[in-house]
Amino acid sequence: MKKLIGKNIYLRPVLEKDMEKFANFMNDFEGTVYTNTISEIYTEKEEREYFQNDSSRRQFAIIDRIEDKLLGLVELFSISWVHRVAELGIFIGDPKGRNRGLGYEAIMLALDYAFDILNLKTVHLTVSEFNQRGIALYKKCGFQHAGRLRNHRIFRGRYYDTLYMDILAEEHKSYCLREELDKIIQE
Repeated sequence: MKKLIGKNIYLRPVLEKDMEKFANFMNDFEGTVYTNTISEIYTEKEEREYFQNDSSRRQFAIIDRIEDKLLGLVELFSISWVHRVAELGIFIGDPKGRNRGLGYEAIMLALDYAFDILNLKTVHLTVSEFNQRGIALYKKCGFQHAGRLRNHRIFRGRYYDTLYMDILAEEHKSYCLREELDKIIQE
């Protein structure tokens, strides 16, 4: 089951069989530092509840195309159908999936979906100022600085700002979906 296909990954719906793996991902020390969930402890039951059907979310499992292996999650959440906006979240839970450019590909596929399928106008996200790798990735994907909450999060006794970043539909350079849609429509 492949919903959106990239060069190195594909995105598919999250399945029941993924729950154990997602619970493991969400309890990984290194990975959760960057998602600001390091203080939480997750069970399979809690993961199952998180993935319950909700019309304000679109969640995709990130799958390695070569190994057909679950790597993480990319999601659009807090979708407002009236205002045509959503928030983006991404998590590469499998350490072997990190630092390979797969986050970039997953985000670009999710943005294609957000703008070309869901017809959203804006996608935004939050990131802690200490997450320099994440900030660089989001900029590479076309996100721009949109605001800052000062001293918003505490980590190891130090306060950090939370940065807001966003991208508008007209700023997004399609990754691959527009070409695929054009082919289908022309046939």
